[in-house]
Amino acid sequence: HGGGYFFGSPHTHRALTFELARRSGARVFSLDYRLAPEHPFPAARDDVVAAYHWLREAQGIPAQNLIVMGDSAGGALTLSLLQHLKAEQNEQPACAILYSPLTDLSFSGDSFKTNKYREVMFKPAAYKLSAEYYAVGVDVQDPEVSPLFGRFDGLAPLQIHVSTWEVLYDDARRVAEAVELAGGSVELHEEKGLMHAWPTLYPYFPEASLTIDNSVQFLKQYWK
Repeated sequence: HGGGYFFGSPHTHRALTFELARRSGARVFSLDYRLAPEHPFPAARDDVVAAYHWLREAQGIPAQNLIVMGDSAGGALTLSLLQHLKAEQNEQPACAILYSPLTDLSFSGDSFKTNKYREVMFKPAAYKLSAEYYAVGVDVQDPEVSPLFGRFDGLAPLQIHVSTWEVLYDDARRVAEAVELAGGSVELHEEKGLMHAWPTLYPYFPEASLTIDNSVQFLKQYWK
């Protein structure tokens, strides 16, 4: 789940995860990871990595049977997991899906400024709390907290959804470009005029339902 590393839970995202399970026929594991500021970096990242290994080892689920998804900060954690697995030389999941990922806690993308008056969900000040609360004593361009600056070779196939009106638009766009440059597989879906992480607002927006359908079609290409 998203929430800038400091709010949100499996409960706040239950409508989305339930609908993903219903439409895909998959079981969904929604992680209640530790939140900042009480638990700054690397707590959330470590919890995600531990959960992946628990699913693989304790539950006996092969990597090709796992799809990892996340929105906003959860999208960054998803990407960080893939990069961590690559560095460990561990198997990647079947694929991964990111909704409006928060991949750059230095907020160096142009859209962080150019879209600040079009963004309808969160203003730049809200996102800056993520860096303040989570990246305590860490360089905000460290790839472990800002996966945009990490390596993109050898990662699982990615699908990314983002609105061109978001302040985080460049966080998603630049990740897609980096994956392509590294020779990886990525689908970037850009929508105009939507709010940040709109699939989490299902069932209140028809666009959320359409994006969920698109994600289910994508994962079924890779899921065994």
